[in-house]
Amino acid sequence: MSTSANQVLLVTKLSSPDPELRNAAASALHGSTIDGSAATLLVTKLSSPDPELRNAAAYALQGSTITHGPAATLLVTKLSSPDPELRNAAAYALQGTTIADA
Repeated sequence: MSTSANQVLLVTKLSSPDPELRNAAASALHGSTIDGSAATLLVTKLSSPDPELRNAAAYALQGSTITHGPAATLLVTKLSSPDPELRNAAAYALQGTTIADA
């Protein structure tokens, strides 16, 4: 299984009803290089109405390197959302995050 496929699998685990599995997935992604569809999927999770999912996604993104331009752009645009919780999640996610060319 490719790294990107593994990342997509981990991102899907952020939606698990099991808090231990969610936390393990967020920890595994935290600070890593996230690319392709995994990056886009992870950034879209910041818009979740579920605060636990939103926080797990923000934690997973924090300190990471995003190598997928559209996902990086999507993350930055969330800073201007009218939803203060989404703005906060995006700001938290961007702390220490590097946006790099693939």
